[in-house]
Amino acid sequence: MDFAELAKEELIFPSVEFEDNVGVIRFLASKLIDEGVVKADFADAVVEREKGFPTGLQVGEINVAIPHTDAKHVNAAGMAVATLKRPVNFGKMDEPEKKIPVHVVFLLAVLDPQGYIKFLSKLARKFGDASFMSSIYNASTAKEIARILKENLSEPE
Repeated sequence: MDFAELAKEELIFPSVEFEDNVGVIRFLASKLIDEGVVKADFADAVVEREKGFPTGLQVGEINVAIPHTDAKHVNAAGMAVATLKRPVNFGKMDEPEKKIPVHVVFLLAVLDPQGYIKFLSKLARKFGDASFMSSIYNASTAKEIARILKENLSEPE
């Protein structure tokens, strides 16, 4: 799969505000549900998984979270993205009891675990690139974020 295909403007939300991580997860999940990408129980499953297996990644000045859940809650591979006006706390992936402020959330709908590992690996490399993260975070439109993601996630032929 060409991961660039997952970057769809209608599922990208720049500069939005939420009180907490549950709010942003539920908002993004509702958009994936509206598009038919995930099942109705997806949001609850992601929120529950996040409690035990947090997905916050401290990658520099702009931290990211990659909430997701089991494939049984997913109809098709997809991704919804939000950049946050004010960061919200997520549990840190490698230190679950620690909370970190997250600025960008990639809510992932995963069907194929092997493909997911490849996608995560590619994303993780990009998360370590300060200019990539800054360009995502500072982009003002969904179109601009989609373009940046497509340029950086496309698979070579």
